Amino acid sequence: MVSQGAILTQASSYVTITNTHFNTTGNASNQFPGSMDCESSGCGAGEYGVCELVGQCYSCAVDVCHQCPPGKYSAAGASDCQPCEVGKFSNVTGRKSCDTCPSGHYASADPNDTDAKGSISGATSCVVCPAGTYQPYEKSYLCYLCSKGYSSAKGSSKCTGCDTGRYTSASGMSDCVACDSGKEASEPIAAFECDKCVSPMSSWAGEANCSICEENYYLDGECSPCPENAYCPLGTLLKNIHVDKGYWRVNTKAAKTRECTNTGAACKGGNGSSYCQDHSHGPYCAICDLGYWKASEARRCQSCADETAVVIDTKSGILLGIASIIVILLLVQTGLRYKRGTALGRHYMDFMENYSKLKTKL
Repeated sequence: MVSQGAILTQASSYVTITNTHFNTTGNASNQFPGSMDCESSGCGAGEYGVCELVGQCYSCAVDVCHQCPPGKYSAAGASDCQPCEVGKFSNVTGRKSCDTCPSGHYASADPNDTDAKGSISGATSCVVCPAGTYQPYEKSYLCYLCSKGYSSAKGSSKCTGCDTGRYTSASGMSDCVACDSGKEASEPIAAFECDKCVSPMSSWAGEANCSICEENYYLDGECSPCPENAYCPLGTLLKNIHVDKGYWRVNTKAAKTRECTNTGAACKGGNGSSYCQDHSHGPYCAICDLGYWKASEARRCQSCADETAVVIDTKSGILLGIASIIVILLLVQTGLRYKRGTALGRHYMDFMENYSKLKTKL
């Protein structure tokens, strides 16, 4: 301890007292001349001493220094630690300065903070801005909500306007939503709502505008009612009208459908360039392709190389012929049953014998 009444300094000298407990006398105006520094604890940067204020000076414990806690810092010789300034943070002990939070982040005392509002000072963490918010500047303690029509991902320094056909109806949205089918976005970019299409116009989901026809209409410059014996789903064009089975149209530029009255089996319908069954074409699908044939107008075309079909038809003809002959012979036999002795009867018996031989061969 400094003895009471001892001379510590003269007017022409400069003395710094560190880590020294001392007693003082006198009043605040004459304890120490201006040439003496009595505010230092003697601790290094990032530390602070155990001191108490006595008059205008600090009395500090000798060789006692502590590290500044997270969220605070100190310069060399500090008697206390200072909280990190706005937008800065310190997440370890013993810091001589605090780190700056970059854009897209904010300073907070809670490392798990998610509400985009941190701490004005004394922050211990630098937290990423949540999705739907942004922060364009460094040294911030909060993030701003994206406006309607905009969205953002985590850690964004700016918000992005919704793409064509998409929208956000509220602020702070993390992603834009596609407009429903039958609606169009209110704006080409950064839309905040979707407007209903004027019937019979419609749209696909997420489309920029109403450019197709609703169900039961087809588009050919403008929307027209679907023709009879056809089906027009959403977005139908003249060229892909869906023709019912049993009907046909001249080409994809003709809206009118025609019934295949005699060739119903050949007209498959559909929405392609051909409304005929395989291997058939022409008006009402009545013509078979080269190498194909059909037994009647109502049947489908089949390959001429199909031996099975040919054999079946040949056998059917033979059996029909045999059956006809048998009927005729029965009639003849009935008429000649009493004339077996005549020449005609003998010829008849010879014929029957030859017929039996022929039948055996078949």
